[in-house]
Amino acid sequence: MVIYARFERDRSESKKQLLKDHILGTTEKIEKLLQATIVRHILQSLTEYVNTNYIKLIQAAKLAALFHDIGKILWYYQKRAVNVEKQVEEALTFPMHEVVSASIYVQTCNMYRQLKLRYPITPTWLISLTVQAILLHHQGLRVLTIERIQSNYVNQMIYEDYNENIENLKIITTSLLNMVKDSTIIEVFEVLRNNVNEVLKYNSREIQDFYYLQDSIQVELSRMITACLMIADSWDAYEAVKGRKSKYIQEIVLRYIKTLT
Repeated sequence: MVIYARFERDRSESKKQLLKDHILGTTEKIEKLLQATIVRHILQSLTEYVNTNYIKLIQAAKLAALFHDIGKILWYYQKRAVNVEKQVEEALTFPMHEVVSASIYVQTCNMYRQLKLRYPITPTWLISLTVQAILLHHQGLRVLTIERIQSNYVNQMIYEDYNENIENLKIITTSLLNMVKDSTIIEVFEVLRNNVNEVLKYNSREIQDFYYLQDSIQVELSRMITACLMIADSWDAYEAVKGRKSKYIQEIVLRYIKTLT
């Protein structure tokens, strides 16, 4: 079964990227961004004030990258590849995929805590940071509202092709498990793989419970991780398909910078 991160046509040429490749590529690139001297220096300085450290922050950022597009496993998105192949549609699009991704991540963290009596990363506000990064990694392109998160439309997409969605989630989780090396991340994906029926259930309230950060330093760290995820995501997409993505990268980066000024 082929599971796409993106599939688009540029004139007569089709351009594709597998989801597992994009997730791993984005994870690799966010780590590079966060290891840049000036970024690392700022992060290390800020973490001293919020009961964590740079290594834990990197681990949280990698989790955000590994889950940021996992919602694209939904058959709602994947089945439209046929339309792109037939040139009925220009590209696969799924504006709600970040909400589904955040839900899968939150449910996985909750299941992890239920099984192991602790969250996969601590302190707990790092879970909130990763949820924000996953939810907001496209905020330069669209506005994500509470109403959209609470929409019953997400449940409809999940349960409409439930068996296909479960199978796709198993496939992508197994693929990632074979490639990640961090012991904590391996544990997280083992919990996901072994409980796919549970983690695919959608609960908007649980996403909202994790979303909020009040401490100003935590908020600043979250904004930096989200920005780096957005850039890593676009960077990896451009490397894979180029073409129309060059303009996309320029626009999304400029729009995101405007939200910070």
